[in-house]
Amino acid sequence: MKKLKYVLHVLILLMSLLFTGCGGNTSNGDLSAGMNTQAIADSGKETGGSSEFKSAEQNLDQQANNSQAAQDSQNLQEVSPLQSQPEQPNSVNQESKPTIAVSQINPNSSSTGKSEVLAVPVLTVPSAADSKPSPDPDPNPNPKNMVTLSINCQTAVDKGLHIDEKFQEVVPADGIILAPTVVEFKEGEAVFDVLKQVVRQHKIHMEYEGSKGTPYIQGINNLYEFDGGPLSGWMYCVNKVYPNYGCGEYKLKPGDIIKWNYTCDLGKDLGQTWLGE
Repeated sequence: MKKLKYVLHVLILLMSLLFTGCGGNTSNGDLSAGMNTQAIADSGKETGGSSEFKSAEQNLDQQANNSQAAQDSQNLQEVSPLQSQPEQPNSVNQESKPTIAVSQINPNSSSTGKSEVLAVPVLTVPSAADSKPSPDPDPNPNPKNMVTLSINCQTAVDKGLHIDEKFQEVVPADGIILAPTVVEFKEGEAVFDVLKQVVRQHKIHMEYEGSKGTPYIQGINNLYEFDGGPLSGWMYCVNKVYPNYGCGEYKLKPGDIIKWNYTCDLGKDLGQTWLGE
């Protein structure tokens, strides 16, 4: 059995040598060589075809990558309004609103794994200083326009009116109806103007006659002229001087000291003598 296998092997080997041209004639060798050349050429064609196929496949992959990159760039521009919008010029009359950048994952770009940036505006709450109403303009722009005014009836006390039942609620025992009080005045105002202002603020009775330019004070705190005698009445002085004209004509100056005093003797009991001359 082994010999038979050996013989078969030898026969197969001889047949192989015959077909390949080993030990044959020249024409068979040329045929064999031609067949080998054709086989090599066919192999070259197959190799070239395979190379062209691979090159075409690489070109398709490159085009697909370029298309994907362009799509990703377009998505990034659409979801990034902070970059796509042009920068606005600064304006004095406009307030810039702060924004907070929030990073979120775009569900459409799950394949690329890129995140998008969204601008969220921040609400600004006005401060307490901004919400305060503007104060009213000061009616007196000059804070130095101050004078001092007082009302006194010491001469009526000296005459004993304070113990008279008729005048007990009118004439105070110390003679002071209004202690020296600082009053603010406006430019161009007169003594009469601040007198009206003070008696109104302190709820003190005052009665006068005549126009604003030439008013005559008849009574203060219900103490009238002639209550202390035929020469009694009210007189005013400014800075210790009794002017010889009406209180509606004397224009005030900052720092003036005004006193309204009751007289029972036409000013003589106040040290004023010009009225009696």
